[in-house]
Amino acid sequence: MSTSHVTSIRTAIACYESLLRVFTPKEAISWLEAPHPQLGGRTPLQCLAAGDGEHVQQIVALLVDGASA
Repeated sequence: MSTSHVTSIRTAIACYESLLRVFTPKEAISWLEAPHPQLGGRTPLQCLAAGDGEHVQQIVALLVDGASA
């Protein structure tokens, strides 16, 4: 497994764990599988798989921070 794949997996896990702060596990998975306008209509999982995890992490951080405010 390449380093980029390992990084993508770690990023996906970190995003999922962060989403669990505001969603149930089922809701978090649904969020990851749903097309997102800030990702050009792609799903967060598609972006994570393509190595664009940083953008997904930013969106998740805003979501979690907004929920805890």
